[in-house]
Amino acid sequence: MKNIKNTKGFTLIELLVVVLIIGILAAIALPQYQKAVEKSKAIQGLLLLKEIQTHYEIFYLTNGTYPKSIADLSDIDINNTNGFTIDLSATRFHVIRSGGKYIFIYVSKNHAEENYVYRDKFLCDAVAEYEYVCKSLPGAVKGSVQDSGGGRIRYII
Repeated sequence: MKNIKNTKGFTLIELLVVVLIIGILAAIALPQYQKAVEKSKAIQGLLLLKEIQTHYEIFYLTNGTYPKSIADLSDIDINNTNGFTIDLSATRFHVIRSGGKYIFIYVSKNHAEENYVYRDKFLCDAVAEYEYVCKSLPGAVKGSVQDSGGGRIRYII
């Protein structure tokens, strides 16, 4: 018979310690990974909004007036939105992610209010839990006017 003490291998305690270490690393890494994925999706939403704004300005340069609706902008493919909902009017464009956790807004140059503080700007409007998405965007500055309501935080991009 072989002597059990001379066999090489891992003890149950050593295996449990390794599993515990892997579990701790996963618990730390997974939320950071999910944040990184959400930030990349946010960039896609912002790019979608900027594409709409570009076509909006091209329409103005071509026709001398701003379009009345998104239907006037025939060059945009709004079917491939990568999980974003698009809500458009003639003066404000909204690109909304995941039931409104954060929203990208572009307030057009022809917004009706004469002194509208956000005119011709891109905005990121988020619930507090998703503020990191707005903060992480290049050039994001926290809005001086907190008029977004409902506990939401607004950033100018």
